[in-house]
Amino acid sequence: MIRARGGTLLWTGEAKAVALGPHDGNEWDFVALVYYPTVSAFLDMMTSEAYEREADPHRVNGCAEHLIIATSEAYSKFKK
Repeated sequence: MIRARGGTLLWTGEAKAVALGPHDGNEWDFVALVYYPTVSAFLDMMTSEAYEREADPHRVNGCAEHLIIATSEAYSKFKK
């Protein structure tokens, strides 16, 4: 679904510990960094029937808590 909208999974990893900031309520175990070419591409995926049917049940069942942080790029080493 991500690739079909021009996006790509850039990085995933296990979250080990909060290094700076409040520790309470920040007990994450996994982090994923995903690129979407536009906000509308992301919203199109998240609001699609296919996402609701095929992906959302896994997210809901696999995550006690789920957080999405939308950003805009200021700098990237991923680009050449």
